[in-house]
Amino acid sequence: MILLLSALLDVLARDVASEPTEQGEGDDAVSVLFPPLMRALRRRFPDLAPASLPMLAGVLTAALTEQDAVAWRDGFGPPGQPELAGLTCLLWLVRDFFDAATSAGQADQLIAEVFDADELLRR
Repeated sequence: MILLLSALLDVLARDVASEPTEQGEGDDAVSVLFPPLMRALRRRFPDLAPASLPMLAGVLTAALTEQDAVAWRDGFGPPGQPELAGLTCLLWLVRDFFDAATSAGQADQLIAEVFDADELLRR
């Protein structure tokens, strides 16, 4: 699930990041994508366990800063059920955000490509 999140966020991050201006300012993926995604997560899924939100924010941040989000998350041990529910909700939001930012069906196509690549690696 985190691998899919990372794949979608990687494409989005490249699309939203802007080149720094002469003053060194520019939009980065964290400042553009993190606030609306976390806000939407809390608004659309108010019953998510509050204790899972910091880990979800960490996974999101790791992915947006081009870290290996799977390895980052694995460093904390196995996730509990509330966190898994939160990751599912976050994946749904990112998928929805991705299609809104690109075009309908693009997220599904990218997800299929991720699964196809994973299948090739297993052979």
